[in-house]
Amino acid sequence: MPEENLLSLNLGALSAAERFEIIHDEIRRRICFLIYPPGSPLSETALASEFGVSRTPIRSVLAQLEAEGLIETHHGAATRVTYIEIQTLRDEYELRMNLAELAGSMGLLPATQNHISDLEDICEELTKFRKNPTSLGYAQINLRFHNVILGRVRNPSLRTLIDRMYFRTSRLWVEKIPHVDWDNEITNFINQVRLMAEMFKTNDDRGSGILQRHIIYTSLLRFVDYGDEEEVAPLKSSYRGSQA
Repeated sequence: MPEENLLSLNLGALSAAERFEIIHDEIRRRICFLIYPPGSPLSETALASEFGVSRTPIRSVLAQLEAEGLIETHHGAATRVTYIEIQTLRDEYELRMNLAELAGSMGLLPATQNHISDLEDICEELTKFRKNPTSLGYAQINLRFHNVILGRVRNPSLRTLIDRMYFRTSRLWVEKIPHVDWDNEITNFINQVRLMAEMFKTNDDRGSGILQRHIIYTSLLRFVDYGDEEEVAPLKSSYRGSQA
């Protein structure tokens, strides 16, 4: 939900579950897009004032975000956005790849025309985006693609885990976006979305899962290419020359 629409809502008129979901997703979005970069303090009081709620729902949201590994709280210290640990990136990407393939092998929800239209719209958006690319814009399109894929995952527990792992790793890409080869990056993304649309049209669940695994794998390889040599050295030894 766009931030301007979010802030125009009367959250107090919603149920506790609805408030939780909206506030959680918005704070998570800000962390993902580096609006709240690693190390940023998060104030319960300030957030409660911004969203027009008491501190109780904010406290619940922050507890959930801590469980998801996106923030950390220490007794007597401010709640802060966690730093991105390169050392754990290999394991988290490997888990994401396996979860993507597992989702396909377990059977996805049937692809609808809306799913296919969403992917076609993303391709059009990327084509226009090529003329004036921005870090935030790219991150928003990437999140939209993730949500289309996530929407077809049949198993609710698997869907939740895939979603959480996406947000644990997506910040790394946003951080590296200023260093990417935009033309190459957008061309790759468009080709991947078109291939996924073809998989959706035939309801090839296993093929969709394998393709999504490959997309995640190649995104890690490009991260290695764009990263600082010393920073990504542990990843190179693990993934260069390996197969997805």
